[in-house]
Amino acid sequence: MDIGSIVGLLHQSGTSFAANRCMTYRTEAGRTDYTYADVLQRSLQVASLLRAHGVGRGDQVVIWGPNRPEWGISYFGTLLVGAIVVPFDVRAVESFLGRIEARTEPKLVIAGQAQRDSATLSHPPFLTLDTILEEASKHAPATDLPAISGDDIAVLMYTSGTTGDPKGVILTHGNVASNLQAVPRIITIEARYRFLSLLPLSHIFEQVIGLLVPMIGGASMVYIDALRPQVIFDTMAEEKNTCLAAVPQLLQLFMNGIDREVKRQGKERAWNILHAVARRLPFGLRPRLFRKIHERLGGHFEFFVSGGAYLPPALAQRWENMGIKVVQGYGLTEASPLVSANSLERRILDSIGRVVDCVEVRISSEGEILIKGPSVFKGYWKDEAATAAAFEDGWYHTGDMGRLSPSGDLYYTGRQKNLIVLANGMNVHAEDVEQTLRDTGLVTDAVVLGRDAPAGDPEVFAVLAMEDGTKSAEAVRMANRALAPHQQIRGHALWPDPDFPRTHTLKVRRPEVERRLPEVLAARAESSAKA
Repeated sequence: MDIGSIVGLLHQSGTSFAANRCMTYRTEAGRTDYTYADVLQRSLQVASLLRAHGVGRGDQVVIWGPNRPEWGISYFGTLLVGAIVVPFDVRAVESFLGRIEARTEPKLVIAGQAQRDSATLSHPPFLTLDTILEEASKHAPATDLPAISGDDIAVLMYTSGTTGDPKGVILTHGNVASNLQAVPRIITIEARYRFLSLLPLSHIFEQVIGLLVPMIGGASMVYIDALRPQVIFDTMAEEKNTCLAAVPQLLQLFMNGIDREVKRQGKERAWNILHAVARRLPFGLRPRLFRKIHERLGGHFEFFVSGGAYLPPALAQRWENMGIKVVQGYGLTEASPLVSANSLERRILDSIGRVVDCVEVRISSEGEILIKGPSVFKGYWKDEAATAAAFEDGWYHTGDMGRLSPSGDLYYTGRQKNLIVLANGMNVHAEDVEQTLRDTGLVTDAVVLGRDAPAGDPEVFAVLAMEDGTKSAEAVRMANRALAPHQQIRGHALWPDPDFPRTHTLKVRRPEVERRLPEVLAARAESSAKA
């Protein structure tokens, strides 16, 4: 499929796969299916509706709501009239939306009913996802649409959280299209694939991998109105889902649930033996050893696409042992998003894959991953200073550390800003220490950072989230036995909550952990004094 723009993908898939089921929405009230022809037709009607509300070429439209077919159809309708989509996370605070609106001056907000009802600030006019298709059905499909080129802006992605200065990543149709063109060399999208959409469509990972990529091959997407485990498993069984895009934390949550059930049944020894045996078997035989797990996942599930954060190889291996493939990739919003990826046929579990065709990668003398290419964004919205600071001689500084092997595989070694430089000049990657702590089996999660020791020199300090805080010292001792001398954890603290604060893609909000750490340490000191 020759894809020059996102609307080009919509038109081609809407005609090439017209009768294929494209989107399914499951709620307690029932289910609704949309074919590819339906999605194209309704997107054109939404385009007419938006025009009736004064939206035209170059205008911005905020989409603020949960995953459902109307989200994608509104997205396409906006792009068809030459307007720019500004996705907003459904869980983010409204005040942050207000700051984005002040920068983008959108003509319209398309929101979920719950988001519309909760709005207290002054906003542009609202349409709701709940009623937009009904309203659009009163309009004839748009016909006199503007020609969309690869240079036209498609999406403004605001990647900041609730604090800090929000930066809008400008992604053009050409940026995203070049990424989509690279996908067939990673995975062949088959019409039989049934993607389950769990990550927010407001994030570029789900937007591209979960919405646009399936359309390349006429596959289908399933949306649900609740993310409760039972709803997810019932959906996978009834819809025969074959794959989904996931962040590592989601894979870990699924695995934790399986491990808890194994432990509840007292079958831990047999479970560990099965994993040890499965790893030595041909991949096609492994599902037979884990038949109940596959039944729990609907009986048709084949693979995860993992991104958004680094995937621990041991976690990927557990899924692979059970006969479920894990395709790990690496990307970022500024790259639309794919930079590198493993393929379905070639999966190196500790690598983030080979660099995709639309990106060039260079490793700087400091070990930072630098990128350029047609999928790399041109800059930040109305922020020339931030744009200039992000590029050097045309290369975008990702802030991620990595290395390239002679075979062309890319390996992630950590975030540059998380690198701890000790007084003796040795470098400690926080991610390495964090994973070692998780590997003890005693720690739910960990945040490792550099803190000044009494002498003023930085030392490795760990903040631990644990179910049993009395074992924190034991966890640190176990980790230190596995760590190199320069990586040794010199101090630690227990996080007071069951889990760390997280972003909408389940990454730990490290700045918030660092901000709250002094009060955590003060509370610990006060408790020790009273004891």
